[in-house]
Amino acid sequence: MENQLSHILNREELYHMVWQEPATQLALRYGIPYHDFKKICDALAIPLPGSGHWSKVRAGKESPMVALPTDYSGPSETIIQPVLKKQKASLISSIQKEAEADHKSALKVPTRLTDPDKLIIAAKVQLEKKDTYLRDGLLSIYGEYLNIRISPANINRALRFMDALVKSLKLRGYQIRITRYSTLAVVEGEEFEISLREKLTRIIEKTTRWGSHSYAPSGILIFKIGPNYRSKEWRDGKQLLENYLTDIIATLELKGQKEKEARIQRQFKEKERQERDRIQREYEQLQEKELLRFKNLLQQAQQWKQAKILREFITDRASHAMNNKNNTVDLTEWINWANQKADWYDPTMPCIDDLLNGVDKTTLTLKNKSTHYGW
Repeated sequence: MENQLSHILNREELYHMVWQEPATQLALRYGIPYHDFKKICDALAIPLPGSGHWSKVRAGKESPMVALPTDYSGPSETIIQPVLKKQKASLISSIQKEAEADHKSALKVPTRLTDPDKLIIAAKVQLEKKDTYLRDGLLSIYGEYLNIRISPANINRALRFMDALVKSLKLRGYQIRITRYSTLAVVEGEEFEISLREKLTRIIEKTTRWGSHSYAPSGILIFKIGPNYRSKEWRDGKQLLENYLTDIIATLELKGQKEKEARIQRQFKEKERQERDRIQREYEQLQEKELLRFKNLLQQAQQWKQAKILREFITDRASHAMNNKNNTVDLTEWINWANQKADWYDPTMPCIDDLLNGVDKTTLTLKNKSTHYGW
């Protein structure tokens, strides 16, 4: 969480929040562990949703809110203080101790460029070329090189800083990857854009009537992590940029850990979603099969009932003829024919009828009616 400011929330506001969004996500948003967030809710007598609540909500089922107790007499507000600063301070201390234990990983920018990393060597060669792009007094390199925009006067300082940064990251097991448009620090498997530039100073041209202006290098170095819309910067001020190296490394590590955890959580949720989809697909397939079986059962029952009606009709016809002594040869042949058709139609008696072969018993229509006759 980038915002490290304290958050003041009143009791009723927090109550509605925990019933609109899982407490685990709220804790992550405010930069505190879940158990600390739960303690805050307990102290304010705010009831939290029980197990199964959010599953019901996602399934579109009702899960009523537990009423906010009215006999509460404690404070009406709470202050949520993110622990990111504490985590960062602890990490900086840890990094410094490791550096002290191993002088090779000392997080210091040297006064001289010594045994530079190959990325620094390539950047140095490019910056010192006469045809390197120069605008507003700044040399710009990127693409195949580290993303640096610096004035000729500060090339050495910029290279020393970037060399210390690159070496420190590599010693801690991280990587620097250069793409066509950006320089990426790969920390905990996560990629972060990084760049170093010199701030420009705006100069008003007093000699012109319309007050035009130009820009010139200010000598102030700025290191940035991330794209413009969500970046974090360090710059020369009360302290030089070089003194923030440990803070920069710690920030990258914290960002890497956070992004890695978020990525793992996204992957876990995606697997859960895929598993739910798989279960739903299998369930729907079973439903379709079961429905088809039932339709077949219902059709067979209807056919059986119709065959039963046919037999009752044939029996009644024969009985009527015998009572009237009207049992002719034609009637006898008809009765035999009708019984054969009833047997053919009865699903419990799979009989074959040569003339009705290819007839759909459900619709009593020919399945494949020929369109070719004669020749």
